[in-house]
Amino acid sequence: MVELARQNKFDPGKVVSIEADVIRIAYDFAGGGHYGVDKVIRTKEQADHSLPYLLAVALLDGDVMPAQFAPDRITRADVQQLLKKVSVRPDQELTDQYPAKMPAKITVRLQDGQVIEHEVQDFPGLASHPFTWEDSVEKFDRLVAGRVDEGLYREIKDAVHSLENIQVADLMALLGRVKGITAVRH
Repeated sequence: MVELARQNKFDPGKVVSIEADVIRIAYDFAGGGHYGVDKVIRTKEQADHSLPYLLAVALLDGDVMPAQFAPDRITRADVQQLLKKVSVRPDQELTDQYPAKMPAKITVRLQDGQVIEHEVQDFPGLASHPFTWEDSVEKFDRLVAGRVDEGLYREIKDAVHSLENIQVADLMALLGRVKGITAVRH
């Protein structure tokens, strides 16, 4: 959905429906299959397990990062209304490609009759489309912005870049210095 929104500029208020064709496991886990689907999402735990919420907020915000899981974002009327227009269904042809690929197809129907489709075969970060070091650093930068001072940021990045040469305890100690994260001790 993030790619679809980036490539096609349109008013989300003009959306009639969003249809997501996904692999069976995605449907069962987050699309309304085996575990059902909530059309009223109120908590982060509900939001991150709801394809309707994730697709709606991705279209509205052009991103799915921690800000999209803030309580005031989750309960805002725009995303709550749009997620009700999302339907998710399992697709056997897509499912047959799993786990080598994790394909999905999104179809957005607009009030003027326009139909926008976008299909992917995998997602960045999967084995079939692994993150490069640069991709990882870019995501890390976005996730830690405003939470980590520059010195600690560099220490964490250097530690992760040289995981083969450091002790896990050393990395955990660095991570424990990040605001809001508590190190686990055994």
